[in-house]
Amino acid sequence: KTHASRGTGMDSNADTSRRQESILENYAKRNDIWFKQGHFPDRLYIDKGGEANVYRKSDDRVVKLVDYRHIDKSLTPQSFIDNRISLFNHLFPESAYELMGFMRDDNGKFRFIVTQPYIQGERIRNQGQVDVAMEENGLTRSERQSYSNDLYEVHDLHEKNVIKSKSGTVFVIDAVPKSKQSPRGFEVVKPSQTLKSDSPNSILKSVIA
Repeated sequence: KTHASRGTGMDSNADTSRRQESILENYAKRNDIWFKQGHFPDRLYIDKGGEANVYRKSDDRVVKLVDYRHIDKSLTPQSFIDNRISLFNHLFPESAYELMGFMRDDNGKFRFIVTQPYIQGERIRNQGQVDVAMEENGLTRSERQSYSNDLYEVHDLHEKNVIKSKSGTVFVIDAVPKSKQSPRGFEVVKPSQTLKSDSPNSILKSVIA
C-alpha cells in the first residue's frame, strides 16, 4: 500500500490513481477484459465527447471509452467506480452502465470501457426541460447545470446529456453524480457478458483496496 507523504493532495491522488490503474490493468489482462484501440474500428465510431469516445456495439447498445480523470483530476479509479458508475446507475437505472473492461489509449491514458443502452430520440432543447425532468427525479437545480437534493448532487446535466425517446421517456445518458453520503453501499455496477462475474463492483474493490 502507498503511504501519504510529502506533496499536495493532488500528488497523493495521482499516486493512488497510478497504483490502482496498474492493479486493474494486471487484473484485466489476467481475466481477458483488457482491450486495445483496434478492438473498436472506425466504422463503428459514433461520436466524441469531452471524456469519452463512443462506438456502436449493437443495434441497441453503445460502447464508451472513458478518460475517467478528464473532468475531475482528483478522481481515482475507485472513486470513479463509486460515483460515476455505481451512483449513476442508482440514480438513472434506465440508462445504466455495464462495465466491460479497461484499456490504455494511443496516448497512454487509462480508460474505463462501459456499455450503455443506445437511446434513439431527440436531445432536450433547453435547460428548462432538463429542470422538469430532474424535478420528476426529486432533484432541483442548484447551479447552472447542476441539480441536488438532500442526498445527491448531479453535475454536467446540460441539454446535450438528456434525451427524450420517441415514447416520451427522458433518459440521462451522461452526468457527474456525487453522493453526500458514502456511495459504496450501491452495489449496482452491472456485469457485461465480457466481464465474467456476478459482482464486478465487489471484485474491483477487492483488487484495488
